[in-house]
Amino acid sequence: MMTQAEDLFEKSKINEWKYIFLVSNPITVFISKMLIEKFNLDKDNIHVFSLRNTDASLISKNFTKIFPKKTDSLLDKIFWDSLTGKRILKKIPSKKYILFTEWAYREAEKIISHNDCVSHVYIEMGQHSYLNIPQFSPKELSIKDKFMKNWKNRLSPVDELAHYYFRDDAFLFVGMMEDVFPMISEDKKLILDNYLSLKKFYRPKLLGSKIIGLTCASRRIERNNWEDMINKLLDNLPQGSLIKVHPSFYANEKIFNDFKNIFNKVSKGNYHLCPNQVILELEILFEKKVFYGSKTALSKYANFMGSKFNLVTLY
Repeated sequence: MMTQAEDLFEKSKINEWKYIFLVSNPITVFISKMLIEKFNLDKDNIHVFSLRNTDASLISKNFTKIFPKKTDSLLDKIFWDSLTGKRILKKIPSKKYILFTEWAYREAEKIISHNDCVSHVYIEMGQHSYLNIPQFSPKELSIKDKFMKNWKNRLSPVDELAHYYFRDDAFLFVGMMEDVFPMISEDKKLILDNYLSLKKFYRPKLLGSKIIGLTCASRRIERNNWEDMINKLLDNLPQGSLIKVHPSFYANEKIFNDFKNIFNKVSKGNYHLCPNQVILELEILFEKKVFYGSKTALSKYANFMGSKFNLVTLY
């Protein structure tokens, strides 16, 4: 008897549905790749859209980077829309598709609501996928709830109270550890176990660099405190260590350039930034590492794969 996931992907192959992936961090990228390999999805039907300048070449060499315009957020709030979502829809072939996304942010909601969307699936994105975040029913939201969801559209500072991440009409929730999506019923979860298969698709870039510092997410800290955060991190690392910048600092070129300028000032050339295309969760398949940083799902992956994670208070 086929599982729910096997049934979905069998139907997708029979009907030649497209697979639309929205990815905004390395974790979503490599778990998406695990899913594609597990079910042998047709590469010609896969379309990947990268948010926050995320490198998605592990999935497809022809992925599309999406950069929201400066005015998008404000206009989206005022008109209850997603201009970025509309731009993505224009790039999707006119054919039925399954959407794979991390949570129900505006862009995803826009694509889910389109007539060509057959179903949608949530892909593990890291720390937030392991928090006690419940599903919500888009049809049962009050006017107030709809207003708040439209206005905020972001990860709440109190993550467990952010009830607008996962729609209850999603078909599947995909992750790689048993405790992922703790408030989702087991029959809607798919736990992937083909982690090691990714070694044949990824070339390690940090061999020999065993100590790596991790910044916190940009939303965790005010811009005028970035320098203090970097100092706290570097105080725990020997000179010559590498620093992996959280994906949120790649949201746009200005944010990253501002961060890089502050980092260069503080580090004085004694520390170096990891390339954006580095996926730490895959680097530890090839060599054990020692990580330093604030609370992050990487600590789970590191322990799982035999590496070490040291918690540092950064904010």
